[in-house]
Formats: sequence, C-alpha cells, structure tokens
Amino acid sequence: PEEMLFDRFNLYVANQGGFGVNNIVTVIDPTIDMVASTINVGDVPNSLQLDTNGDLWVLSGGSPAFTGNETGGTLTRINTASNQIITTFVFGMTDHPNYLNINGDDLYYFLAGDVFKTTTASFEVPTTPELSGVNFFNMFVVNNGATLIGCNAGDFASNGTLEIYNLQDNTLTTTLNAGIIPDNVYVNP
Repeated sequence: PEEMLFDRFNLYVANQGGFGVNNIVTVIDPTIDMVASTINVGDVPNSLQLDTNGDLWVLSGGSPAFTGNETGGTLTRINTASNQIITTFVFGMTDHPNYLNINGDDLYYFLAGDVFKTTTASFEVPTTPELSGVNFFNMFVVNNGATLIGCNAGDFASNGTLEIYNLQDNTLTTTLNAGIIPDNVYVNP
C-alpha cells in the first residue's frame, strides 16, 4: 500500500506494489472489516484525493522504465457511491506524475521537476507548469489553495528543506531546514 484515504464510509487503499507493479485500489468497508471491492486503475497508484463532489481521484505514476515494461501515468476519477470509474486520463508514455493534491476545484500534481495545475470540473492534462525546476519528494497545497509546501530531500543523505510557495504569484516565500528526507507535512487546521 502506498496511500490510504477514508471518505466517512469506505477506506480506499492505493496498492502501488512492492518489488513489482500493482494497479489496484482496494475498497474496505470498515463496518464489517472486509474488502468490499477492488478497482483496477493505472499502474503504480500513488495518490488519492476527494473532490468537492465526493468523487475519488487516483493518480497512478505508471510503470517506470527500469521494469522493462514502461507505462505512462494515468488519472482516474471514481464515483464513491458506486465505486465505478467515471473517466481515466492518460499521460504520455514516459510521464510519471506524483503527489496529487485537490483544493476546491483546483487539482495539482508533480511531474519531472514541475508542478501542474488544472481543474476537476474540466480536467485537461496541462502543458504549462505553475512551478518549474523544483525538486520535491512530496508536496501539499494548504491554506485554501494559497500555499504550496514542497518537501525537498536534496541528496537524500543530508538534511532537506521545506519550500513554501505563494500560489497567488507562484513565488518561493520561505525555505525551512528539515531533517533527512522530509516527506510529510501536517497542518493544524
């Protein structure tokens, strides 16, 4: 499992795969502590987010080139009432997106050193990034979409940083020192 999300009714688990590649989201009914269903999505699901309608968005990075069977990433929208796929968007064969964030109707993801933004209402794979040349190991959109916090692991051996961006003008406002391989940020609402 790579990530879990609870929507007040079901627990969704993105099964990325350990030493192989997986493409399944497991739906667990916590009232009976059993798997209710599984949903096939793109290879290597890495991020789960709910939109304002309660639909589940699953970002899959695709199978990397070193596996010998490279596949591009996908973004799948799922109706949580029926656990049926509404639609799937396909990225390029060598595109491996990660770190999905949804804030209101805005959808953000990371791809090859860039942060892209689009909307859940009329999703299109964007061609122009909001932020370019960033080195994130994870990222979080907070403060009602006003701020992006990027976890920069640097060389993965020394202390990393948290980079805070103002999303109104896409400027870096603050860099904070962190420990080795910063990967998560918790914001107290």
